[in-house]
Amino acid sequence: MLPHHRGGRGKSGLGGGIPRSTWIKYGAIGIFSLLCIKFLFFVDPLSVEDLLPFQNKTMYQFTTKFGTPRLFPKHAPLTVEHFEQLISSGYYKENAGIYRAEPGFVVQGGGFVHDKLSPLGNVQVEYSEERMVVLARNKDPLSGNTEFSIMLADNSAINAPQGTSPGYTAFGRVYSGYPTVVAIANDMAEGYLAKKNKDQAVTFNSIDTVSQLAPTTADLRAVSDAIHDAAAARFSVVMFSKTSCPYCKEAKRTLKDIGAEVHVVELDLLPPGTASQFQDTLDAYTGRRTVPNILLNGKSIGGGDEVEALHDAGKLVPLVQATGAMVKQKVILEVHNPSLNDIWAEYG
Repeated sequence: MLPHHRGGRGKSGLGGGIPRSTWIKYGAIGIFSLLCIKFLFFVDPLSVEDLLPFQNKTMYQFTTKFGTPRLFPKHAPLTVEHFEQLISSGYYKENAGIYRAEPGFVVQGGGFVHDKLSPLGNVQVEYSEERMVVLARNKDPLSGNTEFSIMLADNSAINAPQGTSPGYTAFGRVYSGYPTVVAIANDMAEGYLAKKNKDQAVTFNSIDTVSQLAPTTADLRAVSDAIHDAAAARFSVVMFSKTSCPYCKEAKRTLKDIGAEVHVVELDLLPPGTASQFQDTLDAYTGRRTVPNILLNGKSIGGGDEVEALHDAGKLVPLVQATGAMVKQKVILEVHNPSLNDIWAEYG
């Protein structure tokens, strides 16, 4: 007969003189430890960088006579790798360009009208809205290669899988210079260029790899788009301002006095709660959070004090003249850009 343990019930709890509450406490600690071990070894945790609002990303800058869009490859790892290899090989530097324009729908570029063959094989479909970059192909799902399209509208339904078609791979996004893409679409003859008119294609003057801070959340992406779109407008001088700011008013007077034509974005006229996000994003991009924040050709020259100092030193006029923003009439154009609200609304 097995011996009996005395005191196992009543006074002594679960046994060995250890109270029940102690067993429960250490049991809970043990279960929590097991869960932590499972998370560390079986779950891919987020990196610290993934938790930051902005990250440095590698992008590709296509310079055209209309401006310089930057494409930010993401997702679809096979297609992104394929695209990067094409750029590295110099494929788009010669006999390539934008040859299709459908305003409000899409622009398309590559080497098609030059009958230019790819140095690489085709890439399969991987799994769009406005600004997305999509790999173009013919009816064969495996025919995607060198041609790409930039969406000018939300074409998700068209690009999605349908019937036997696997759809089209969205592998990137226009990070900045989107108004340039729209301008190209509006300037070119609508539709595909005939191969005999290949000299009318919008060529890529240069293609460069750049590293740029990019937002990681949808709301900051909307703000980033609005800031870049404002900087890419036909005005080379852009001021981010607030209507009640005395320093902004003084900077406007200074720019007016020298005859500068300026695009002013009044942050306090934007939807509630978004002004601080604009200032956070401007801080990440320019190192300056306060207003006024004045940009010449997309680069901040500072605020009111800096503008006054440049003016007093006789340097402001040459800087502004170099942007092409001087006008005959000494009138400053103040614009609250409704497109900023529209862009914000798209992201909810």
